[in-house]
Amino acid sequence: MALEWFVDAGHKDFTFTRDYTTNPWDPYDQYCIDATSSRSTNRCKCPGTLYYGAKVDPITQKTINKLDDLTKWKHWQQTDESWTECSHRGFGLAEEPYPEIKKQCWCEIEVYAPRPYVCGDEGEPCQCGGDVFFAEKYFEDGSGAKRPNNLRTFLGDYFTMNTWNATNAIHDCSQDSFEGVDPKPGKEKSCYCDPYPIFTPDNVQGIKEYWRSIYAERWAKEQAARDEAEKEAAKRAAELEKKRREAEEKAAKEAEMRAQKKAERARKRAEERARQRAEAAAARALKRQKAEEKAAKEAAEKARKEAEEAEKLRLEAERLKREAMKKRRAERRALLKKAKEEERKAVKEAVQAALAIE
Repeated sequence: MALEWFVDAGHKDFTFTRDYTTNPWDPYDQYCIDATSSRSTNRCKCPGTLYYGAKVDPITQKTINKLDDLTKWKHWQQTDESWTECSHRGFGLAEEPYPEIKKQCWCEIEVYAPRPYVCGDEGEPCQCGGDVFFAEKYFEDGSGAKRPNNLRTFLGDYFTMNTWNATNAIHDCSQDSFEGVDPKPGKEKSCYCDPYPIFTPDNVQGIKEYWRSIYAERWAKEQAARDEAEKEAAKRAAELEKKRREAEEKAAKEAEMRAQKKAERARKRAEERARQRAEAAAARALKRQKAEEKAAKEAAEKARKEAEEAEKLRLEAERLKREAMKKRRAERRALLKKAKEEERKAVKEAVQAALAIE
């Protein structure tokens, strides 16, 4: 049955006057009205946040009778203390979403008492005299809108906390102030100060122990992962070392084969060069021999010709000598003859002279 002060059943002059005396930290959610109500009007006046969502669980087909269960599914919400129609029109929707699903409205009453407040965003200083919560800065409502977090929403998510007592000391809003715990890695976080603690020391200690066990388990898993990684790394290193040795051995064999092939090629090139040099030397020797034979032949021919020429010269000299001797003998004979003739002439002249004298 809906609370009487939530439902507008035709009282146009309704005013909210009732006082509330509730534990300010207890969830205070109330069913308001069905969107399919047969009343002449089906409106709600909610002193807090009004939610519009499914009446029946789409899976179990059971009636949803808790706000937490309603917000697990697609829903819409707004904060407006005026009378609001429990329909898609009341929430500013152009048409009824999922018309095959029945809807209802729930009111999350705003608590009129001191509440945890944001004493600092992550990385900023936070001054608080009480319990401090470290939680995500924003949350997404059922419509996907991003809204600032509050006690009710972050208590349903991951958070951690610490007790700074009533010292009003200034601490850093960081995981270092909460035993190194990061409840929502990768998310923006804030510190919420609760000057009127709702958690008992055992509750706080239980939360700390929870995170210690989580981090201990995480550390154990990380250590196991590191050990496994080291083992795997050692295995990979051994495999790599084996592959390296095999590669070195293969490279050494290939290098040896290349060296042998290179040496064989060098030997063949050397033999080929030696053969070519030998052939060239033989060719040069043959050429030299032929040249020498030719030169010898030419020298012999020249010598023969010179000898023949010398013989001719000798014979010519002998001939000339003979002719000269013959000429000298003839000249001598001629001179002797002339001398004899001159002698005879002289004798004759002498005789004649003598005779003449006589």
